[in-house]
Amino acid sequence: MSEKISVWLWKIGEVFMMKIVVAIDSLKGSLTSIQAGEAIEKGIKKVDLEAEVVIKPLADGGEGCLDAQTAMGKAPIGVAKLAKKYGKLVLGFSGAVTKGATACNEAGIDAYFPIVRSAVSLEDAMKKKNAQENLIDTVEQVFCVIKALK
Repeated sequence: MSEKISVWLWKIGEVFMMKIVVAIDSLKGSLTSIQAGEAIEKGIKKVDLEAEVVIKPLADGGEGCLDAQTAMGKAPIGVAKLAKKYGKLVLGFSGAVTKGATACNEAGIDAYFPIVRSAVSLEDAMKKKNAQENLIDTVEQVFCVIKALK
C-alpha cells in the first residue's frame, strides 16, 4: 500500500512541480523589476508551493503596456523567441494591453494578461501596493488555470 501511495505522490509532484523563469521589467513608477518578480513568485507560490522560480530582471524601457509595437522586437519578444526555441510556455503580464497586442501572440507570447482589475486612475494603478497586489492576484489566477489543466 505505501508503495502505491509513494508512486502516486511522485506522479503528483511530476505534474505540479514547475521550474519557472520570470524575466520582467520594472513596473514604471511602482515596482522595481526585482519587486515585480517577487510579486509574480508570490502569486505562483499561492498555487504551487514547490515551484522553482528564478527571477531575471529585464530592462525593456517600455511604458508598462503590451501593444503592437512590443511585437516589433522589444525585449519581451526576444525572451519569448528564446523560450520558444526550447518549447516553453510564454506568458506576459502587463499594466495594460491594447487591441494591437494580439500581434504578440504571433511573435511568441502564448497568452498575455493585464494586471489592472478595475477602472482606476493611472495614479491609483501605479501605487506600489496596488500594483503589487494586482500582479500577485493575476498571476495566482493564471497559475490556477495551469494547475487545473495539468
